[in-house]
Amino acid sequence: MFILKKTIGDNMYRIESNLRLRWPLLEEYFHGQKWYEDEEIQYLVNGTKKTYSLSEVVRMFDWLNKNGEFFFIEVLEDEDWIPIGDATLLYGQNNDVPITIGDKNYHSKGIGKKVLNFLIEKAKDQGFDQLIVEIYDYNEVSKKLYQSFGFESFEKTDDGHKYRLRL
Repeated sequence: MFILKKTIGDNMYRIESNLRLRWPLLEEYFHGQKWYEDEEIQYLVNGTKKTYSLSEVVRMFDWLNKNGEFFFIEVLEDEDWIPIGDATLLYGQNNDVPITIGDKNYHSKGIGKKVLNFLIEKAKDQGFDQLIVEIYDYNEVSKKLYQSFGFESFEKTDDGHKYRLRL
């Protein structure tokens, strides 16, 4: 069983010695702008190549933070914690779990898998009965990731499908 380990005043979760999820401060939201300025990342995550301005990133992160637990994904590099993406455990009707590895240098390194595993266990601990994520049909990497944890397609959307994991 995966153990949820809180440290540093409960503002972050250590997943591994070099990987953590941390609640960012509002004044740190600018770190995410570089992820959402990338047309390829935007296309995979939001289905558009229109990049976000800083104010749009701040508005999105603020919404995620107010509607769930919003985290920066950070890796330890040369004794410094570097934000490389974001993840959220959203509350409400869908209990969505969006994950973005925004820094392409960290794609295909298993980080998304570790983060998703953590979020699933956290949702179970909080009594969620299911998790749902919407994935665009052309986002094969995300489909494979979520399906590897048992998420199953259950509803067609305009550009993809909704996937559900019953907990």
